[in-house]
Amino acid sequence: MKHFTQLMQRKIIRFSVCLPVMLLAACGSGIRVQYDYIRSEDFSRYRTFDFISLPNSPALEKKGERMVKNAVISELELQGFEMRFTKPDFLIAVHTSAESKLDVVSWGYHYAPYSMYYGGYNYWGVQNFSAYTYQEGSMILDFIEPASMQMIWRGVAQGVIPPNASNERLTELIGAAVRRVLKYWPPE
Repeated sequence: MKHFTQLMQRKIIRFSVCLPVMLLAACGSGIRVQYDYIRSEDFSRYRTFDFISLPNSPALEKKGERMVKNAVISELELQGFEMRFTKPDFLIAVHTSAESKLDVVSWGYHYAPYSMYYGGYNYWGVQNFSAYTYQEGSMILDFIEPASMQMIWRGVAQGVIPPNASNERLTELIGAAVRRVLKYWPPE
């Protein structure tokens, strides 16, 4: 009976660990967005853009940067901006990263199935914790005025990266993040 109790505890812990990750990955609203800009800047003069090259970064981040750049181009062109390689009105620096995170939750109660009914061990004194690891992706878009090389606007998105996500799913998630960030460009 003790083995059965331990097996049930493991299954419940696995379920309580996987459920939050699946829920966060399934909903697009799990993306957190922030932005900031120079309040005195005249953003109406910015109509054309290009990307600025950044120092080498790991291959995984390069892949993410390419996906972000493609989504940014699509979204900005939908807003009426034009990509121009020579003398653009503003430059865009793309930063991406993925970081492993650990989340530990104390449920505030104890779990003791079958112990009081079947004479098993009493687990009432053991605090119930759940812990799970996940990947959190971050994307930063810096918009830069080319003449002064001064950042004029920054948008940031962060969210959970689903485990084993396909390229198509990652493209969808990045597209959603870029749309949410660029909703605030240009600032009003």
